[in-house]
This record gives sequence, structure tokens and C-alpha cells, in this order.
Amino acid sequence: MVQVRKQSERRRDVPRANGQLVWCPSDPSLGVGTITAVEHARVRVSFARLDDERVYTTRGGDCALTRYFIHEGESVSARDGDTKHIKRLGPDDENGLAQYEVDDGPPVLETDLLPDVRDVGAMERLASLALVHPEVVRARIAGLELDEIADRPGTAAVLGARVQWLPHQIDVATVALSTDPVRRLLADEVGLGKTVEAALIYAGLRHEGRAERVLILTPEALCIQWLGELYRKAHELLVLLDDERLEDTAIDFPGLNPFEAHQRIVTSIDAVSASTSLATDATSCEWDLVVVDEAHHLRWSATSGGNDAYRLVEGLAANTRHLLLLTATPMALDPAEYHALLRLLDPIRFDQPDVFERTRGRVQKLRAAGKFVQHATTSGGKLADEEIARLTELLADDPGDVRALEDFVAMPTDDPGRPGSADHLLELLRDRHGLADFVVRNRRGPVGGMPCRIPKVTPLEPSAAQEVLLDIGEELVIDLVASVGDAAPGEAIERRQLATMGQLLRALWASPGALSEILAGISPVLQQELQGPVSDVVNAPLDKNGLPTGDARLRWLVELLRQCPAKCLVFVESAVAVRALKSALDAAWGKDTAVFHRELLPRDQDRQVAWFRDS
Repeated sequence: MVQVRKQSERRRDVPRANGQLVWCPSDPSLGVGTITAVEHARVRVSFARLDDERVYTTRGGDCALTRYFIHEGESVSARDGDTKHIKRLGPDDENGLAQYEVDDGPPVLETDLLPDVRDVGAMERLASLALVHPEVVRARIAGLELDEIADRPGTAAVLGARVQWLPHQIDVATVALSTDPVRRLLADEVGLGKTVEAALIYAGLRHEGRAERVLILTPEALCIQWLGELYRKAHELLVLLDDERLEDTAIDFPGLNPFEAHQRIVTSIDAVSASTSLATDATSCEWDLVVVDEAHHLRWSATSGGNDAYRLVEGLAANTRHLLLLTATPMALDPAEYHALLRLLDPIRFDQPDVFERTRGRVQKLRAAGKFVQHATTSGGKLADEEIARLTELLADDPGDVRALEDFVAMPTDDPGRPGSADHLLELLRDRHGLADFVVRNRRGPVGGMPCRIPKVTPLEPSAAQEVLLDIGEELVIDLVASVGDAAPGEAIERRQLATMGQLLRALWASPGALSEILAGISPVLQQELQGPVSDVVNAPLDKNGLPTGDARLRWLVELLRQCPAKCLVFVESAVAVRALKSALDAAWGKDTAVFHRELLPRDQDRQVAWFRDS
């Protein structure tokens, strides 16, 4: 059996020299290996059973190997073909190799012996206290599970991406790669990693040779971010097709379509859709994969049709095999706009809006039915008669599926096969979904494992100067909004009024420092009327503690920043509000603050991000 080392001897169990015998306690099936090379904190090991070499780290707790020592009294085969009977373990020689005293002859170095791991079953290892940390075992099990699912090149590429594996992201990518074509609306909640999912899908398609020509359309402010994300996560360097690159392409490849000059491109959807010539060039090419970020900006209505961005993507969708649309807010869209996005993915299935409406209604019933089954399974309860009736109605088109429901209902609540029966029932409901093959919608709650959000609302009383500004400003804003858009159709008037009112009231309540700049493009007259009250708030003096007296929200923020030991991230609605807050903090707090918004040049965005990352 494996020799147990004393606590004082454990340091010498760490493999560090050529020729030392080692084994992997978490995977004894590898047998005993021999170190063939030492490379700083790594060792290369040859396992006779594998007829192969592997590389391991020797750093502290990350080292999965330990030296293999032969127990006294064992008989071991030697490389010269003889059998050696071990008397005892002697000291290491000058090269760090163990020396064994044998029954006959001189001492033998471990590099001359060919032992094998024996008697290391669970009982023997427990008896000898040759234990392994549970995390090592879990890692081994996870590796075996991943080896089972990596049955296609695309899945292997997904698992090889430089990301922290999150189950829902791996699931989205592997399920997508199992279909052809891959056409999905990725609509996870904010923070669940839609960009990562898109990068994983792209990595898989590329590895399988299904994504040679790729176009990524994103708001201009996110172009650099997409370049960096794909480089870091998918090991892929794409071309940024901006004004400078367009000029270079025109010089280097005169007369050639710029979208034909490069195979994999990231570019601004706003710039391309605003240019008739660029839009024509882009839609005239054939693409393997098109990715559209923030797809909720592709607006469509029954009266005016699609905006420039929608028409651009509509043309691209007809000329690409794989299409990914990314948006966190599909349910916030008008039903017609939601339908229009799905029509880009499959113009045949989602051709008629009335058919789509019926599908949405059925999907809501299916979701409710799925929740009935899940609740009954997790709570160990029975389905109510009303729930059984609704499930029967949904499954009535297939007698076999109805029998599956009846089997589930008849099962005792403690039947060990009940969870499997519930999963089968949920799969039957999913097959009737109609949108599940196109829409991916993960939410934080069901996904689980995400950092906990702890909302804390802090009510603040406005200062006296703010009270005056609000009293005067709200009345003037309402009067102004009533006169907005007189020349537009009725529906357009209402939308413009609501949009303008929302923008002005949010600035009035939240960002008085930005109000004047916002009003400059809407109503110079109102800007002039509110100039005095705004100035009273923004330019109010500091109190004896150096805190603002005019803006209650700014005062609260400065107090928070003074107490905050770590970095603080403040989200603000618009670029003009970011600038106003930066100016106010410079005056009231006096320390440097990084700012990031879409109006910054890409290089300035990178500088601000790098500065914020600095410790």
C-alpha cells in the first residue's frame, strides 16, 4: 500500500526533480509516473499506462501530484528486468532522487524502479489517511462530465473559451450549436452575460468551420468593448471598420466593397445604417454570422415600417445563415416590435402578426402550466384539479402526452421516479412553446448563483432651493409639453409629449446641473426662465463640513463617498447628466472621478476604464 509520510516529511513529497516517481491521488488510474522535465513551477510527467506525457503545476495548493514512495517489504520490478525487494527508504541523493535499500546489492534509485499504484481503493486510502481535498475530487468529476459532453468541436471550443463557466451560458451556447442554422434572440436579464453567450456561440461556429465571414453590428460606443471581449474570451481578433479603416481600405483595395476586404468585422450599426452606400455594401455580401447588439433599437411600426437600423438588419438577415440578436428588454417592446425582431430570425414562421399573437397567448398558458408541474414536484404536493384540466387541454393533441400527464398525476409524491416524470412533462410542454427555439430568456432568480442584490432606497428631502425649482419647473414643463409636436399625427404627438416630459422631469428632479443643457435643444425660452432657480441649486455654497447645501442628492452622494473605503460606481442616465455630476463632484468632493459615456472617443473610453481599474 502507499506509504504514509510523517508531517515533518511532507515538504519532500512535493515533486521537484527529474526522475522522481509521482502519482495523482485524485486519479490513481493513471498509475505511477516519472518526471521527465522541470520547468519553473511546472513539471512534465510520463505515465506508462497512458503512453503519454502531461504537465502539472507544483504551486502550493494547486499541485495535484505527490511523490510516490514504495513501502518497505514490497517487491518492485526494476528497469533491468529484475525484481527488487525493498528493505527501507533511505535519504535522497544530491539530485533529489529517493534511494531504496534492497535485500541484496547496492541501494537503488527510484528512477530505476517500475512500481505501480496498488491497494488504493477508498477503504485503503481512508485507513492510511492518504486523503485528497474534496475540491480536487470535484474538479476531477467535473472534468469527466465535461469530457462526456464535449462530443463535437464546437462544444470543445465553448469549453476552451477564457471565461468562468456559468451553467446557463454553457447551456445556451451548446444548445444553439446543436442546431443549424443558429438564429436566436438572446434576451437574458442585464448582468447574465449575453455578450459572453454570443462569444461562445461564435467560438463554436468558428471551430466547426461554420463562421468564416462574420459581421458584428453594435452601437459605436461598444465597438471597442466587443473587440476586447472577443479577443479575451474567444481568442479572436476582428477588424474595426471605422472611418479610418474605410479610408485605408479605399486606398489599399480601390473599387472593392469594404465589407469584402475583411472577413471578420466589428462596426457601428448607426454609421452603417445612416449611409446608403455602406448599407448597400453590407447587405450585398453573404455572411456566415451576423450579430446585432442592443437589438431593441431596431424599431418597427405598422404605420411607418422599420427605421434605418431595422431595414439594414432585415437586408443582412436575408444574406446570412446564422443570426444573433441581443437585447435585455424584449418584453418592454411593443408587441409589434417584438414580432418584428422574431420575423428577422424566421420570416416564414413569424410572417403574420395575428399568428404571433396566438403564439404569445399559448406561451403564457404553457409557462403557467410549467410552473404548476415544478411547484408540485419541488413541494412534494399534488396537482390541483384545475391545473390538471389546463395541462390536459394543452397536451390534448397527442394521446401519448396525455398518458404521460396521467402517469405523473398517479405517482405517489414520494416516488423516486417522480422528478424524472416531471422533467419529461416539462419537455412535452416546451415542445409546444413555439418561441423557445428562437428566444433565450434567462432570469437571475431561476439561474441562481449570481451575486445577491440588496436594494436600499434612501428617501431625501429636497433643499429649500430645490423646492422652489420643482414648484416653478414642473408647471413650466407641463405647459411646454402641451405644445410639443403640433404638426405631427395624433399618435406621434402623444409619444413626443411623453418622451419630452419624461426627459425634462427626470432632469428637474435628479440632475438640475444638466437641465440647462437639455433645455437648450428644446426650449431656449424655458431655459432662460429657469436659469435663476437652477443656479440657486447648482451654485449654492458648501456648509461648514464642506457638504453641498443646494442639492440634497449631491449632498448624500458626497457623504457616501467620504465613507466608502473601496471604489464606488454611480450609474447616471445620460452623458449630459454624467458631465453635470462630474462637475459637481469636482467642486464638492475635490477628488478625481472617472467618467464613461457614449460621447467619449473610443481611446478616451479605454483610458477611463484603465484608470478606474488601477488599484
